[in-house]
Amino acid sequence: MTEPREQPTKDNDPADAQAAGRDPLVEIADQLADLKSTVADLVEVRIDQARFWLRNAAFSLLVLTIVWVAAAALVVMAAVWIACGAALGLTDLLGGRIWAGYLAAGIVIPMSMACAAWIWNSLASNRRKRQLLAKYNQQSMGSGEVANPSGNANHEHTIGKSDHPS
Repeated sequence: MTEPREQPTKDNDPADAQAAGRDPLVEIADQLADLKSTVADLVEVRIDQARFWLRNAAFSLLVLTIVWVAAAALVVMAAVWIACGAALGLTDLLGGRIWAGYLAAGIVIPMSMACAAWIWNSLASNRRKRQLLAKYNQQSMGSGEVANPSGNANHEHTIGKSDHPS
Protein backbone atom coordinates (compact mmCIF):
# COMPACT_ATOMS: atom_id res chain seq x y z
CA MET A 1 0.00 0.00 0.00
CA THR A 2 1.07 3.58 -0.43
CA GLU A 3 1.44 6.16 2.25
CA PRO A 4 -1.42 8.58 2.89
CA ARG A 5 -1.49 11.68 0.79
CA GLU A 6 0.29 14.62 2.37
CA GLN A 7 -1.39 17.96 2.76
CA PRO A 8 0.44 20.85 1.09
CA THR A 9 2.77 22.46 3.57
CA LYS A 10 5.58 24.87 3.28
CA ASP A 11 7.91 21.96 2.36
CA ASN A 12 5.83 20.23 -0.33
CA ASP A 13 3.84 23.12 -1.84
CA PRO A 14 4.15 23.11 -5.67
CA ALA A 15 4.92 26.84 -5.72
CA ASP A 16 7.77 26.28 -3.25
CA ALA A 17 8.89 23.24 -5.25
CA GLN A 18 9.15 25.40 -8.36
CA ALA A 19 11.06 28.01 -6.38
CA ALA A 20 13.37 25.30 -5.05
CA GLY A 21 14.07 24.10 -8.58
CA ARG A 22 11.77 21.04 -8.61
CA ASP A 23 9.36 20.73 -11.50
CA PRO A 24 5.67 20.74 -10.39
CA LEU A 25 4.80 18.37 -13.25
CA VAL A 26 7.18 15.81 -11.78
CA GLU A 27 5.42 16.18 -8.43
CA ILE A 28 2.01 15.68 -10.11
CA ALA A 29 3.34 12.67 -12.02
CA ASP A 30 4.58 11.15 -8.75
CA GLN A 31 1.20 11.70 -7.11
CA LEU A 32 -0.58 10.15 -10.12
CA ALA A 33 1.73 7.13 -9.92
CA ASP A 34 0.83 6.76 -6.23
CA LEU A 35 -2.87 7.06 -7.11
CA LYS A 36 -2.47 4.42 -9.82
CA SER A 37 -0.82 2.07 -7.34
CA THR A 38 -3.57 2.64 -4.78
CA VAL A 39 -6.34 2.02 -7.32
CA ALA A 40 -4.58 -1.15 -8.52
CA ASP A 41 -4.41 -2.41 -4.93
CA LEU A 42 -8.09 -1.63 -4.42
CA VAL A 43 -9.06 -3.44 -7.64
CA GLU A 44 -6.97 -6.46 -6.59
CA VAL A 45 -8.73 -6.56 -3.21
CA ARG A 46 -12.16 -6.37 -4.90
CA ILE A 47 -11.23 -9.19 -7.29
CA ASP A 48 -10.06 -11.33 -4.38
CA GLN A 49 -13.32 -10.63 -2.53
CA ALA A 50 -15.35 -11.63 -5.59
CA ARG A 51 -13.35 -14.87 -6.00
CA PHE A 52 -13.86 -15.68 -2.32
CA TRP A 53 -17.61 -15.04 -2.60
CA LEU A 54 -17.86 -17.17 -5.75
CA ARG A 55 -15.98 -20.06 -4.13
CA ASN A 56 -18.26 -19.93 -1.10
CA ALA A 57 -21.36 -19.73 -3.29
CA ALA A 58 -20.21 -22.67 -5.43
CA PHE A 59 -19.43 -24.78 -2.35
CA SER A 60 -22.79 -23.92 -0.77
CA LEU A 61 -24.57 -24.80 -4.00
CA LEU A 62 -22.75 -28.13 -4.17
CA VAL A 63 -23.64 -29.02 -0.59
CA LEU A 64 -27.26 -27.93 -1.09
CA THR A 65 -27.51 -30.04 -4.26
CA ILE A 66 -26.18 -33.11 -2.46
CA VAL A 67 -28.66 -32.59 0.38
CA TRP A 68 -31.58 -32.19 -2.05
CA VAL A 69 -30.60 -35.31 -4.00
CA ALA A 70 -30.36 -37.31 -0.76
CA ALA A 71 -33.73 -35.99 0.42
CA ALA A 72 -35.32 -36.82 -2.95
CA ALA A 73 -33.88 -40.34 -2.78
CA LEU A 74 -35.38 -40.80 0.69
CA VAL A 75 -38.78 -39.59 -0.49
CA VAL A 76 -38.70 -41.93 -3.50
CA MET A 77 -37.69 -44.87 -1.30
CA ALA A 78 -40.52 -44.09 1.12
CA ALA A 79 -43.01 -43.85 -1.73
CA VAL A 80 -41.87 -47.20 -3.13
CA TRP A 81 -42.19 -48.89 0.26
CA ILE A 82 -45.64 -47.38 0.79
CA ALA A 83 -46.74 -48.54 -2.66
CA CYS A 84 -45.38 -52.05 -2.02
CA GLY A 85 -47.11 -52.18 1.35
CA ALA A 86 -50.38 -51.03 -0.17
CA ALA A 87 -50.07 -53.61 -2.95
CA LEU A 88 -49.40 -56.42 -0.49
CA GLY A 89 -52.30 -55.27 1.71
CA LEU A 90 -54.64 -55.22 -1.28
CA THR A 91 -53.33 -58.66 -2.26
CA ASP A 92 -54.52 -60.01 1.09
CA LEU A 93 -57.90 -58.30 0.66
CA LEU A 94 -58.30 -59.75 -2.83
CA GLY A 95 -57.79 -63.33 -1.72
CA GLY A 96 -54.05 -63.67 -2.21
CA ARG A 97 -54.04 -62.75 -5.89
CA ILE A 98 -50.75 -60.82 -6.23
CA TRP A 99 -51.53 -59.52 -9.71
CA ALA A 100 -54.84 -58.08 -8.50
CA GLY A 101 -53.22 -56.41 -5.49
CA TYR A 102 -50.54 -54.74 -7.60
CA LEU A 103 -53.06 -53.75 -10.27
CA ALA A 104 -55.37 -52.22 -7.68
CA ALA A 105 -52.48 -50.39 -6.01
CA GLY A 106 -51.34 -49.14 -9.43
CA ILE A 107 -54.78 -47.66 -9.98
CA VAL A 108 -55.70 -46.52 -6.46
CA ILE A 109 -52.44 -44.77 -5.55
CA PRO A 110 -52.20 -42.48 -8.64
CA MET A 111 -55.94 -41.75 -8.53
CA SER A 112 -55.79 -40.80 -4.85
CA MET A 113 -52.76 -38.58 -5.54
CA ALA A 114 -54.60 -36.90 -8.44
CA CYS A 115 -57.66 -36.31 -6.24
CA ALA A 116 -55.49 -34.86 -3.47
CA ALA A 117 -53.76 -32.55 -5.97
CA TRP A 118 -57.12 -31.43 -7.38
CA ILE A 119 -58.48 -30.67 -3.91
CA TRP A 120 -55.29 -28.83 -2.97
CA ASN A 121 -55.46 -26.75 -6.17
CA SER A 122 -59.14 -25.94 -5.61
CA LEU A 123 -58.51 -24.79 -2.05
CA ALA A 124 -55.54 -22.66 -3.13
CA SER A 125 -57.52 -21.16 -6.00
CA ASN A 126 -60.42 -20.26 -3.73
CA ARG A 127 -58.00 -18.70 -1.24
CA ARG A 128 -56.44 -16.57 -4.00
CA LYS A 129 -59.93 -15.49 -5.15
CA ARG A 130 -60.86 -14.43 -1.61
CA GLN A 131 -57.59 -12.51 -1.27
CA LEU A 132 -58.20 -10.69 -4.56
CA LEU A 133 -61.75 -9.79 -3.58
CA ALA A 134 -60.58 -8.53 -0.22
CA LYS A 135 -57.87 -6.48 -1.94
CA TYR A 136 -60.32 -4.90 -4.40
CA ASN A 137 -62.91 -4.28 -1.69
CA GLN A 138 -60.27 -2.61 0.47
CA GLN A 139 -59.11 -0.44 -2.45
CA SER A 140 -62.67 0.60 -3.27
CA MET A 141 -63.46 1.54 0.35
CA GLY A 142 -61.46 4.74 0.03
CA SER A 143 -63.08 5.77 -3.26
CA GLY A 144 -66.65 4.88 -2.22
CA GLU A 145 -67.15 2.59 -5.22
CA VAL A 146 -68.12 -1.05 -5.24
CA ALA A 147 -65.19 -3.36 -5.91
CA ASN A 148 -65.15 -4.29 -9.58
CA PRO A 149 -61.94 -6.06 -10.60
CA SER A 150 -63.34 -7.01 -14.03
CA GLY A 151 -64.24 -3.49 -15.13
CA ASN A 152 -67.86 -4.46 -15.97
CA ALA A 153 -70.35 -1.65 -15.79
CA ASN A 154 -72.85 -3.69 -13.77
CA HIS A 155 -70.44 -3.79 -10.79
CA GLU A 156 -70.63 -7.56 -10.43
CA HIS A 157 -67.58 -9.54 -9.42
CA THR A 158 -66.34 -11.90 -12.06
CA ILE A 159 -63.99 -13.49 -9.56
CA GLY A 160 -65.94 -15.72 -7.24
CA LYS A 161 -69.58 -15.11 -6.40
CA SER A 162 -71.38 -11.84 -6.83
CA ASP A 163 -72.38 -9.80 -3.79
CA HIS A 164 -75.51 -8.61 -5.60
CA PRO A 165 -78.71 -10.67 -5.60
CA SER A 166 -79.64 -12.02 -9.03
